Amino acid sequence: MKDLLLWCLGVVASAFVGSYLAGYLRKKGENLATHEDLNKLVAEMEATTAATKAIEARISDEVWNRQRHWELKKEAVFSVMQALGKADDALLAYSAACFPASMRLDRVLHEATQKAQDAWNEAIDDFDQKRTMGLLVCEGGFTDALLEISEAMRGGAEKMRKDDNAYSELGKQLKPMMARAFALSRRELGTQRRQ
Repeated sequence: MKDLLLWCLGVVASAFVGSYLAGYLRKKGENLATHEDLNKLVAEMEATTAATKAIEARISDEVWNRQRHWELKKEAVFSVMQALGKADDALLAYSAACFPASMRLDRVLHEATQKAQDAWNEAIDDFDQKRTMGLLVCEGGFTDALLEISEAMRGGAEKMRKDDNAYSELGKQLKPMMARAFALSRRELGTQRRQ
């Protein structure tokens, strides 16, 4: 009987320990699974955060690059158009200086003509340098229009040495070219819609 009682107590104790261990192991398994899920979730969150930061950095770089390009373009367009105006003014002054110089041999007038020619050469060279900057940041139509003007002005200046009416003829030729260049400059700056 004692053996039976011990056996019953052993069975009850085994059942108790077994149920306790089963519950303990089940809970431990759940905690372990939760821990593993949490580690996966943390890893996913870190990957998402890294991807988000990379996207933000790329967008920021693109915006900065676009802004910088626009600033360079604005600077190029303004400086080349300003240089174009100065070149046109210098060409007009050179034309005025050439007219009386072709009729007189006075040394003072010859020196005035030379100064006007030097100022014209400096102005057209400055225009061409600034036009070159425009080649880097502006569209081809705008830079082509500026090249056309430069070539016309240089050719007209050569004719002015021999022909007193060369500037008036050149002025008629330059007027539509300059109007086109100004329209294209506004388009480059986004102040005129593309047609």
